[in-house]
Amino acid sequence: MNNALDEFIIDGINTTIPLYKTIMNDSHFINGDLSTDYLDRFSIIEKMNNEIKNKFKDKDGSKVLPGVAAVMLHSEYVKLSNSRNNNPNAGAAGSGGAATANVNSVNKNSWKFGGANN
Repeated sequence: MNNALDEFIIDGINTTIPLYKTIMNDSHFINGDLSTDYLDRFSIIEKMNNEIKNKFKDKDGSKVLPGVAAVMLHSEYVKLSNSRNNNPNAGAAGSGGAATANVNSVNKNSWKFGGANN
């Protein structure tokens, strides 16, 4: 069940999946110590919030989210470079700017990085 919850992804809305994961890993739940006041009695909501806060921290307590974002951005850049090498008609990137969809290319899922001149 934990694997299923880890692999279940819903974008655009908040879900109760983090709560379910916290409950399933709680020793009181595992031991069957349940009642109608379970969430309050064992501070499950606070445990869930702490787990979420600590999810993107390294062992030394530093946040790793900026590093993850940098790796993802680099990955998109490499994909773009490879697609341009394979498809020279995809257009040239401008200087700097945000990621925008390249709707003129053959591959509608490709991205290009460019400024206002694109």
